[in-house]
Amino acid sequence: MSSKTPYRAATLLQRAVLVAAIGAAACACSGSHDSAAAGSLDAGFGSGGKVTTDLGSSADRANTVTIQTDGRIIVAGSTQDPAQGDNFAVVRYITDGQLDPSFGDGGKVSTDFGSESDIANAVVIQPDGKIVAVGTSHGTASGDDIALARYAVDGKLDASFGNGGKVRTDLGSKADHANAAAIQSDGRIIVAGSTQDPARGDNFAVARYTTDGKLDPSFGDGGKVSTDFGGESDIANAVVIQPDGKIVVVGTSHGTDTGDDIALARYTTDGKPDISFGNDGKVSTDLGSKADHANAAAIQSDGRIIVAGSTQDPTQGDNIAILRYHG
Repeated sequence: MSSKTPYRAATLLQRAVLVAAIGAAACACSGSHDSAAAGSLDAGFGSGGKVTTDLGSSADRANTVTIQTDGRIIVAGSTQDPAQGDNFAVVRYITDGQLDPSFGDGGKVSTDFGSESDIANAVVIQPDGKIVAVGTSHGTASGDDIALARYAVDGKLDASFGNGGKVRTDLGSKADHANAAAIQSDGRIIVAGSTQDPARGDNFAVARYTTDGKLDPSFGDGGKVSTDFGGESDIANAVVIQPDGKIVVVGTSHGTDTGDDIALARYTTDGKPDISFGNDGKVSTDLGSKADHANAAAIQSDGRIIVAGSTQDPTQGDNIAILRYHG
């Protein structure tokens, strides 16, 4: 995966962060919003429905958002430190959009993994309320590595996880990137992204961690799985867990015979390809353009899989694309 990928994802996801945060806050807050026009900004959130937060650098980015059960909003991304480069940034807001003073330093946390650039691309909340931020640590001695940080409910690093609350994983290539995460019902953590194969380019990468931050030896090859779709570069951008525990990973297969195609892989609970899904566990979809990309996924209550992304129209440029697959 090129070094541009996290920043492309950031650009796409920043829009989603703003919409999701505003919408979620509107649902959580009491007030007269029921009488407001659907789709209008919620005046009870921030300043006229909008919040901007300066983390103290010239490059603060939000890449992902999730909502706690109490309605508080967790946003994760990166902030730039003059001496350390980009660090993980995690910010928590109360339901009206104010920074939560009970979290970190006035609502904000910055975490350095000791590399040139640490960028969080996903954030998930465990059933016990602990917060797991997942992304990529760029420019380490082993290249780009998968990075995880776990925080207690007050924003402090959780010392029972990994090394002082942090985990860094080298999948064996110079370009290991994490773009998505999910929590299993038993608390184990699924991370999806990409790893670089010298002969085949980037492949889907999936890793599973135990609750204390160790790679799970019961999953794949020592906790890791790599999947090749045959394209020049296969990058996973989303992961969802079905009610039966099977894992669906969604992304883009770049440089196929039909250009860039939407790609899905489904794995059994032990990390093996689920041969009942698509072609030996894999599905590739060409929407008729040279640039079909998948960035997000969700599971319906009936088990069908929703995928969202973009497709390129020769006259209109990129359009939103939504697909549904049988589960």
